[in-house]
Amino acid sequence: MFMFFCLFFNLPSLNSDVRPISDLPFYPEGDRLAVPHLRNASSSFVRRTSPNGGVLQDFLNRLPPDWLPDTFLVTARVQRVVPGLYPSPPGYHLDHIPGVTSLDYFNPHVPSDHVICSVGAEANAPSFGVGRVFIDHDPSYSAKIPNAFDPWHYQVEEAIRRGDMVEEILSPNVMGLYSWSAFHTARASEVDEVRVLIRASRPRRPVPLQFNNATLPCCNELYRIEGDRWFAVR
Repeated sequence: MFMFFCLFFNLPSLNSDVRPISDLPFYPEGDRLAVPHLRNASSSFVRRTSPNGGVLQDFLNRLPPDWLPDTFLVTARVQRVVPGLYPSPPGYHLDHIPGVTSLDYFNPHVPSDHVICSVGAEANAPSFGVGRVFIDHDPSYSAKIPNAFDPWHYQVEEAIRRGDMVEEILSPNVMGLYSWSAFHTARASEVDEVRVLIRASRPRRPVPLQFNNATLPCCNELYRIEGDRWFAVR
């Protein structure tokens, strides 16, 4: 009935999906701590700055063959997660490439694809809402209360409760391929361990990319939820 209502009133919809494509082996904590903290680096920079045979090298080697060198951005974040806290701000959201892909998710001028992997013994990987979701808010909506969930977060949760979507959680060390229209959220950790989150992002057609080829200070900020807002813990 709800889907018929959405179709009748022509509400915009997005197809949200994630597909496992490969998996990484187990890495001791020392190997995970050796991963540099990166934000939108080039693959050539990643290969120069990461240990041979290490986590990032293995991640790059397992990307689909059409992900050509330096046509995508690489972000890596190393942090110690603890039970009950989130490794990043929670809430269902969509990914884009800053400065390249627009926030008009219903008609993106440059669609994007992403590959994500949460590396650790029991690393809490992101949760994806899989299925077709009807949105009555534009996901580019930005006039919101600081630290509040994005408006479409609740619509994805409701779609999962109705059974229109299903929640799919990537297993630790599994690389998942998803597009700009895939809703996903961080999950609270259940263990105390060092986790590495790696994401590669690329536009679907060749465009100039601005790489940030620098190793950044490690960030170990974690998050908690109170009511309908999230807050940084440290």
